[in-house]
Amino acid sequence: MPRDGERFPPWLPHVAPYGLFLLLTAGVGLLPGSGLLLYPVRLVLVAGAVYLFWRAGRYPELDLRPSLLGMAAGLAGFLLWALPEDLLGFLPKLGRSTFDPRAAGDAWFAPVLAVRITEAVLLVPVFEELFLRSFLLRYADVIDTPGSDFREVPLGRYRLFSFLVVVAMMAVTHHRWLRAALYSALLNLVLYREKRMGGVIWAHAVTNLALWIFAVRTGGWSFW
Repeated sequence: MPRDGERFPPWLPHVAPYGLFLLLTAGVGLLPGSGLLLYPVRLVLVAGAVYLFWRAGRYPELDLRPSLLGMAAGLAGFLLWALPEDLLGFLPKLGRSTFDPRAAGDAWFAPVLAVRITEAVLLVPVFEELFLRSFLLRYADVIDTPGSDFREVPLGRYRLFSFLVVVAMMAVTHHRWLRAALYSALLNLVLYREKRMGGVIWAHAVTNLALWIFAVRTGGWSFW
């Protein structure tokens, strides 16, 4: 329930940017040029939503302080995502990646890539972790308690049910679902250890940055 003076439900700031990102992502492939115009629109709209909710004071748990544990977990996560496909080739994927910056043509290749890297490294780690490990992990703890507020649950409190809910959520929203599930479990452990959002945000950012460097050097875009 909203507290006194709050104009919208407590879950909205955590769910809205994530939901908006998924909605716009679903439109990729429907527009010419493999969604060329959608990427900067998605970046601006989702970043704008996060900024407005932050200015309204709705992310008191947002913590961007560096974390050595988070950075180490981020590098471990990169190695997990970069495992050769042959190792897990017997597992079916959930859908397929629709991103290929080459579809935009030579003139737009660099701008499209720059937008996607900026989004993946600076924006996605913030709003996705605010949704998954700030909201969903805590909300799952009180979902069966009418009138409870997820914000009353301490960050990083371990419960098996909430752990599995967050792992499953990340798995079903990534086509390489097993890697996503294992990665989500790893970030859960970082949060349980540090009890703050900074570690998981830095881990997510480091993983995405390393994956993009790897993708640019190898020309492999299957991660996205």
